[in-house]
Formats: sequence, structure tokens, C-alpha cells
Amino acid sequence: MLICGVGGIARELLRQLGDDWEITLIDISEEQLSRAVALKPDVKEVIAGDPSSSVVLETAGLAEAKYVLGLSRDHKVNLAVAEIALEAGVPHISVLVNQQEDLKELRERGVHALLAGKLVAGSLYHYLQDPRLRITPLALGPANIMEIRAAEHLLVVGKRAAFFRRRRSKLVGIFRKERLIFPQPETVILTEDRLVILGELSVFQEVCDLLECGNPHFPLAYGPGMLVAVPESEVNDMPQVVAEGLYLAQNIQVKSVTLLDGDPNADFSEVVDHWPQNISPETLFFEGDLDQAVREACKAGRFGLVVIPPLEQFLLSALTKPGHIRLAHDIARPLLVSKGTPPYERILVPFSGTAMSELALEIAVDFARQVGGGITAAVIEQPDFLTGEEYSSWKDATMARLNELSHVHKMPIEVVNRRGNPVREITALTSDFDLLVLGSTNRDRGIFTPNVGERLAQDAQCSVLILAF
Repeated sequence: MLICGVGGIARELLRQLGDDWEITLIDISEEQLSRAVALKPDVKEVIAGDPSSSVVLETAGLAEAKYVLGLSRDHKVNLAVAEIALEAGVPHISVLVNQQEDLKELRERGVHALLAGKLVAGSLYHYLQDPRLRITPLALGPANIMEIRAAEHLLVVGKRAAFFRRRRSKLVGIFRKERLIFPQPETVILTEDRLVILGELSVFQEVCDLLECGNPHFPLAYGPGMLVAVPESEVNDMPQVVAEGLYLAQNIQVKSVTLLDGDPNADFSEVVDHWPQNISPETLFFEGDLDQAVREACKAGRFGLVVIPPLEQFLLSALTKPGHIRLAHDIARPLLVSKGTPPYERILVPFSGTAMSELALEIAVDFARQVGGGITAAVIEQPDFLTGEEYSSWKDATMARLNELSHVHKMPIEVVNRRGNPVREITALTSDFDLLVLGSTNRDRGIFTPNVGERLAQDAQCSVLILAF
């Protein structure tokens, strides 16, 4: 991030920012720079120069910057910073202005513009952290109101409202199924409650620390355990699916592992020795079709992730109906089709701007944070569906949304554009990736309309994580 102009607003922002930013400070005043560095000594670089100069900005690393902030007291300088950053294609630009006309024009061009005022530093901080959270400053004093959804994986679910009594913040309201509740100390917080919290200006960080906002939650948000299904034909040696399950247990947040074994005589003792120390795998035996055994196990167990080998290897009915997709819909939790391609250093997500593709991208980001991988979004134009101005508008909106999601999740998202048949194009791309993450809303297919998700699950050259909820 480049911060151009380090006056009082910039210094207040530096007080609030954590250590996970690489910050370069630019200001024509060496005195201002010294005051800023005294607040945050670990900044990446300090440059004494005119922030409105394209040469100075290029020297500061404008080409690699993900965020550029124009916070100079001279608003003409900020306008120049915005213009140069826009021309350079910086994905996230935020500047201070003092004219309503400039505010409107810059926002229409995708710049996060703010009118100068006392609350600017707080607004910038919340924008940089996560614009999805609703945080409203109070005009009458130094306080904020924060609203956040109590997702299933958060520590607060199941706790009483008294749990939220902190020195600088308090739970003052709960929206439960569109009904406002004023909580008593004994009120129990439920999944999907929207919590309204009143606190001092530091409420954001305090509440996020309490709720573990920044921690990865896949697959714990869907269940604490992982089910690894091993058909009878694969119990000789170390099955590929078990090896992939072992990799997952070592790298993502699971609290228990269950091996669904098709051969009661199989010996997995060598594999068990490699599981994390806090996990002791349980073994369940089954007879018959593995997909049916998975369905029954999921009804009885709290699994957040199910790992199976490709179904076509042992299930002939996959030729006539979408076995992987139907199974994913039936169990209503993430299903990973193992093809032996860990470690997941490169993760591919087909993205079309739909709610399901956004969910797939969000889970892929969470996954990537845990395994240390990178994310690529594939945007596929279908010639027989989107053409001319309609396609151009759809593509622009899709790319803008990807840019926004990259900001929301604080992770670079590489984008590849292709034109053609989605199955063919995505399948070809998978040869360069270790994991394909795709969302599915359709569990069936017609006689002449193959299920796209099923084709990808079958034909992809890497492991496939299917999300079908």
C-alpha cells in the first residue's frame, strides 16, 4: 500500500493498521514522514517527494501496489494521485476530496473517495479491513455501532449475551429472523443471528479478536470432521484418496477423521502413524455402493468435508446420471474428488458472477490461506450465449466483482479469460492446477444436456472440490 501524504489522518490510520500490510509512505515533508515512522517503525519504505508526481509514484512501486491512498491536505495532490493510480490500473484507490462534484466523479470511476472530516481515518480503516461489515460512527461522540452475522463456526455461537460484556464494547441488540431482540445476560446467541454491538472506536478489532474474524474456517463452518471414503478396489498399498486425506488433515482445520473402508481386512496402520497427533482416525466398514455408504455416514456424522475417489472408477451408473454432483447435493457439504494432486499450490475457480461462484471463490480463498496456495479465477465467455454489448457489460461487471472480492478477502486473485465451451476450456486449464473449486446449483441433467459440473468433475486433470448447497 502506498500512502501519499502523511498528515494527521494518515497517522491516525497507521495507529489502527496491523502488521500485515507492506506500507510505503510518500510526503514532501521529511518532518511529517519522521512523525509517521515514529508511530509505525516497520513501514516498508519512506520516500521524501511530491506524491502528485508520476515519477515519484513509479519509484515508490506504483506498478506493484494493490492499494493507493491519497491523504494529502492539498486536495489537488490527491486528485492527481487518483488519476495516476487509475491510469496504472491500481485495483484499490482511496483519496480525500473537498468538493462534492469530485466525490461523485471519482466514485463513478471506481475510486473510494471521501470528503475530509473527523471520521475519515475510521472510515478508511474499516474499508481496508472488510467493507462487508456494517460499521457506523456516531456523530455525537467517539464510538461505533457494528453489525455482524453469527456464522456457525464463530466462537460466540451457543454462548450467552453476557459473554459479550467487554470493557470497551457491549452487545445491545440481536436481529433474529427479522425480529429485534434486546438481549438479557442469559440470552443464548444462535447461528445466523445478526449481532449489533456498541463500542469505542476500537470496537472493530476487539470484536474481531473475540469472534476470530480473521481465522480460516473451512471446513469447520460445515462440520468438525472429515470423511475419507476408500472403496474395496483401492485398499491395496496406500490408496491415493487416503494420501490426499492425510495431506488435508495436516494442512486444514479438521478436528477428527473417519475412514470409510470397503474392506474389513485392510490395514491402514502405516497411514495412521502419519496423522496429526491430535487426530486418531476412526474406521467404519461398509458393504455395497460407496456413494450410498457416504450418504448414510453423512446422516449420522458431523463431517465438514468428504473425500472420495472418482466415482466412474467403480460406479457404472455414473455413465447415465451425474454421480458426483448428485452425491454432493444429497450430502449438502463440500465433496472433494481425489485425483492425487496435492499440494494445492495453484487453485482454479470458474467464476461467472453468480452467488454460487462467489461462494466457491470465498471457500477457495479460505482453503488457500491454510495450504499456502494461490487463486486463479477463470472467466469463460460462451459464444452462443453472450455476444456484443451484452457480453461486454457482463464481462465488465464480472471483472469488477472479482476486483472487489480480492479487496474483501485481502488476497490477490489472478484472472484468466477464455472464449468457448466452458467444459473444454476449464478442463484444459486444470492441467496447470492442483485443485478445481466449483459450485453447483443443478443436481441433474437431461438426455441432451449434460451436467456441466459433472463433466468437470470427471474430466478435470486435478482434484475437484464440489460445493452444492
